[in-house]
Amino acid sequence: MKSIPELHAAFARNVLNDAMLESWASDLGVSIESLRSLGVGVYPYTGAITFPERNAKGEVIGISQRSRDGKKFMIKGSKRGLIYQFTNN
Repeated sequence: MKSIPELHAAFARNVLNDAMLESWASDLGVSIESLRSLGVGVYPYTGAITFPERNAKGEVIGISQRSRDGKKFMIKGSKRGLIYQFTNN
């Protein structure tokens, strides 16, 4: 089984262009740019949008999902963290 950081990277690669995020941005009332800055992804089996949850060092320790019907759940093995923009500057 892949680690949580590896899963996050794979889910983030599933977002091929801004058009894929357009309806999510509209549904959530945020910009496409804000979703991109958080490093969201897509879980291909459910179509849910994924959000990396980070610790204070910026390491991805969990992945939360939000389905189209608004239900929220965590990927197995995830730990709760914070959802914030992370930069390596």
